[in-house]
This record gives sequence, C-alpha cells and structure tokens, in this order.
Amino acid sequence: MEDTLTKVSRFDRVLSLEFLNAGFRESSLEVSNDVLEYAISKLDGIAGWLTKFGLQPLKSKPTKQLVEEVFSYAPKTSINEVDHFSKQYLDVVEAIGMGKDRWSDI
Repeated sequence: MEDTLTKVSRFDRVLSLEFLNAGFRESSLEVSNDVLEYAISKLDGIAGWLTKFGLQPLKSKPTKQLVEEVFSYAPKTSINEVDHFSKQYLDVVEAIGMGKDRWSDI
C-alpha cells in the first residue's frame, strides 16, 4: 500500500525567499529585504507560517510586527488543535513518538 501522506520539509533560506517573493509579486506588493530576511529567520522555513505571513499583507502592510503576530499565532494554533484530540489519540501519538510501531506495543 502506497503512503498517501506527504511531509513538507522546511524550506531553506533561498527557497523561503523565493517563495515569499513570488507570492508578493503576484499580489503586486513590494516588501523590504529587511522584513523578508526577518520573516525567514523567525518563521524558520515552515511553509505554513511563511504562507500565513504572505497572506496577511493583503490585509495590512508587511512589517516585522506582522512577522511577530504570525509567530505568536503558531503556539496558540497548535494548542487549540491538540485540545480537539481525545486522550486516547494523544496517548497513541506519544507512543509513536517514543518509537513504538506496533499496536501491541502501543
């Protein structure tokens, strides 16, 4: 059976810059290199957070403060997502994280 899940690896600095620049070009927005470099270093190549940052300027000007808002959104989102999982599900995820790979071990 073929695995249908695809893991998106973190983008390196160059790919992050290309990704953001391409999106801002499509939106006809100019963003300073200072803000782009700050976003890339702070958001650490995580495609979802780079995307969220890239979409926000459609509502407000891209600034370092906007990067901080996206960055602070990350832990809140993760906590909210985990709150929706059952205790059993979290136990299974924890067991898998500890290297258990058979139901009988979990």
